[in-house]
Amino acid sequence: MSYRELRNVVEMMRALGYPRILSLENFRTPNFKLVAELLEWIVHRSVIFLPYFLIAPM
Repeated sequence: MSYRELRNVVEMMRALGYPRILSLENFRTPNFKLVAELLEWIVHRSVIFLPYFLIAPM
């Protein structure tokens, strides 16, 4: 990802209320654990707003 894209992701997560502090330094090297945590947080947050949205197991 470019610097601009990373900056936008970090700003967007702050605006959405992500509980941890994110910085661009977190993404200097591939950080799969953090990306997985972000995706999990987004999915759980979307269930709050869309209670009828179910994720089917694979």
